[in-house]
Amino acid sequence: MVKKEIFFWILNLSIMKEIIVPIDFSPESFYALDVAKEISKRYTQSEIVLLNIVEVPTRATFSATGEQSTVTMDDIYVLKMIEKARDEMTDIISDPQFNGINIRIKIKVGHNGVADEITSVPADLIIMGSKGDSGLHELLLGSTAEKVVRRASCPVMTIKTKPQDFRIQDMIFASNFKEDIPAITKLKELQSMCFAKLHLLYVDTSKNFLNREKAKERMLHFAEKNSLDNYTINVKEASSSEEGISQFASDINADVIAMATHARKGFLHVLMGSLTESMVNHSKTTMFTFHMKEEETHA
Repeated sequence: MVKKEIFFWILNLSIMKEIIVPIDFSPESFYALDVAKEISKRYTQSEIVLLNIVEVPTRATFSATGEQSTVTMDDIYVLKMIEKARDEMTDIISDPQFNGINIRIKIKVGHNGVADEITSVPADLIIMGSKGDSGLHELLLGSTAEKVVRRASCPVMTIKTKPQDFRIQDMIFASNFKEDIPAITKLKELQSMCFAKLHLLYVDTSKNFLNREKAKERMLHFAEKNSLDNYTINVKEASSSEEGISQFASDINADVIAMATHARKGFLHVLMGSLTESMVNHSKTTMFTFHMKEEETHA
């Protein structure tokens, strides 16, 4: 067995075995499915779960099999939605492009909103399409992807555009590098799978000022402590962290921006916001997000 084959055998024993792809039949959700298919080819023991959420009125008692105790016109409508989704998803996975791919469909009926229903399904990775949100709608509701990133207990990959040729050659990891991040192993796994170069990025702003040499020293310590390989150290000056990350991603034509999140909840989240979730909403580059600590779970 050659070295590369040994490497992939090791990967197949690792964490990325069940990949959830939420599908609402939008173009963006099909972009996510394309990426999941390519990742599944690299993880031969992985399984793609194509997940559709059918939201039902609170009083409805449907299961995904269509069982119910009380029939109303709303119930009949929901049952039709379940049948339609099952038929469409069956057609999707019957496509020859999925030959040899371990993929199955799951329909979930729920009352708690799409984000909560997605994150309640156990997974090792969620890959989802997103248009993002802006303006008043974002202020009031936020995007589904943003909420999933905040609540999911596993990493989330957010896809905004159609992948012309799936590749991850250059990855950015943006951070202040002050805190320990046990979940960095999830990022290292993605980097290793794709044989990608990892670009550590510290954005120097007026609010976040740190002597350039001190910033590089901090990043070098972080890299050594976490046994990183094939990486670069970068400091970018910008008026805001979001602007600096986006500009650097454009400068190097990055394939993925990786960021950790504290997954703040409730009033603290409203008060402080989240740079990671803002990037998920606004960046056109694929995002790979994970919680600061391995043990954190969705709300």
